[in-house]
Amino acid sequence: MAKPFTSDSKNESDLSLWTEPLTKVAPGRLVPTKAPERVRGVNPVEWRWISTQAYWPNPLPPKLDLGSLLAETIGEYTRAVDRVAALSSRLDRMDNPLFLIAPLMRREAIQSSKIENTIATAEEVAVFEARRETGRPETIEVANYRSAMSAGMESELPLCKALILEMHKVLLEGTRGDHLRLGRFRDEQNWIGRDEYKFSTCRFVPPPPDGVEDCVDSLIRYVRDTEFAAPLIAIGCSHYQFEAIHPFGDGNGRLGRLLVALSLCQRGLIDYPVVYVSGYFEENRDEYYRLLKEVSLSGAWTDWVRFFLTAIAQQADDTLARLDRLEKMRKDLVEQLSSPQTPVNLLRLVEILIEMPAVDIRTVMERLEVSRPTATSYVRKLEEMGFLREWTGGEYARLWVSQPVIDVIE
Repeated sequence: MAKPFTSDSKNESDLSLWTEPLTKVAPGRLVPTKAPERVRGVNPVEWRWISTQAYWPNPLPPKLDLGSLLAETIGEYTRAVDRVAALSSRLDRMDNPLFLIAPLMRREAIQSSKIENTIATAEEVAVFEARRETGRPETIEVANYRSAMSAGMESELPLCKALILEMHKVLLEGTRGDHLRLGRFRDEQNWIGRDEYKFSTCRFVPPPPDGVEDCVDSLIRYVRDTEFAAPLIAIGCSHYQFEAIHPFGDGNGRLGRLLVALSLCQRGLIDYPVVYVSGYFEENRDEYYRLLKEVSLSGAWTDWVRFFLTAIAQQADDTLARLDRLEKMRKDLVEQLSSPQTPVNLLRLVEILIEMPAVDIRTVMERLEVSRPTATSYVRKLEEMGFLREWTGGEYARLWVSQPVIDVIE
């Protein structure tokens, strides 16, 4: 990832084209640019400029026969539409799906961050959120992912630059990347590679900084001003385009995957952001990166769209399965608690714990508006039933975690 530095002509070097030549049908062009590379073993840190070429993607839609593209991917497209519709129908039949959605959002946050080699467990994230205090940088990044999705869903804005910038700000606030123009487009050349110190590991150079805003404007126009006969294909094309633009200094991958879930809602395909592609992308990470690159090099849209639609279908089914597990867990527990003497608030606590699987007594008191003795008795009851376990192992600042919910998330 590029860091701020000062140009020095002594530290300039040339690098030939960083990737294979583009074909005549590539949906973009190469333009000259200078990219920064950190020089190892130097104190104070020095940088050198690399003269290279950046990829500038053409505006969407792709210059190809979209009817043929749909025909070639009709099997995957039909299945993806069917599975998203089945999930949407399932959510519509639920009295209150919101508390069941929260653990699914945590899972997506963990999976999406894992693609960027940011590792945090569901238990760590739940404990961090419950304790309301500073956690590991990785844990903060995962927790921010959920907050950014909530910010996108709660906003009254359509998909636009203002919304994208706001979500980026929430995503990076307080993280290791918040010095990289938090909530603002990048103002220097970045590049994508295995090692931030070695430009030789680079696999992609997105547009120069002076072209970023134009590229984003073009993408927004495509998303907002175009009627799509096949909206899932349009969302897949938009995801490629966002990753090709790479408009920020950090957080591009996570934000790009967030926008997929948000776009499904804004296109009216489903009411809640519960179709998350990160799990499938993580399982097929090498293929994901390869297919994105093949679109840039040779306009291989069909292979990319087929992969994207498969991800949508499989992840919709994954969400359905986890919803079933969560709802069965809730019903089984309610049946065990079912008696005329059971307080309604105790049943409410079960739903709260599915929504936030780590709590302290104060949180229970606030959420249920009950006294400390009452809140403590509820927690003790669920602990006896095995739905909660005491996590802190002491008397001070005690915290309880619902392992069954954590298991569904992970």
